[in-house]
Amino acid sequence: VASRLQDLFHSTFIIKVFARERGEVHQLVRRMIHFLRSNLQITRLGLLSSLTMGTIATLAPLGVIWYGGYQVIHGEISIGMLFAFNMYLAYLFNPLRSLYGTVQSVQSSLASLERVFELEDKAREDAVRAEPGPEDAPAVTAFHRSAERFGSGGRLQFEEVDFGYQPERQVLQEVSFE
Repeated sequence: VASRLQDLFHSTFIIKVFARERGEVHQLVRRMIHFLRSNLQITRLGLLSSLTMGTIATLAPLGVIWYGGYQVIHGEISIGMLFAFNMYLAYLFNPLRSLYGTVQSVQSSLASLERVFELEDKAREDAVRAEPGPEDAPAVTAFHRSAERFGSGGRLQFEEVDFGYQPERQVLQEVSFE
């Protein structure tokens, strides 16, 4: 949304010239609605996962105490063993909660990082556009004269030319032209 707003502010003159105000506002509102829905969905998922983690972190020790108490009553384990197991469980869940919080922070930061990369790419594009253009090529007459010596009358002819920016992905295949 912020990127689109920035583009709109920089393109105000063009938008007015082509009378695109209403269309651009409509597109911006659609993007804002999409942004709002995405944020609501992320918030819902975050709350659901926090609730799930909290429920597990609460029920697990209760389950251990209930089952362990049952085993203590029947003489299968000692109270010390139950206490030790409960402490180990507490030591397990605290790092898991921290890890969970870290994962959420990283995921929420990814969108910001993506925006930073977009701005960096835009800055590079602007820098490339600001560089001076290519110099004019020398006149073709010298080539034309040398071509006449070979009997082609100043014509260039390509027969069955293959070309690609990458060898495995051909853009032109067996193209011929004069």
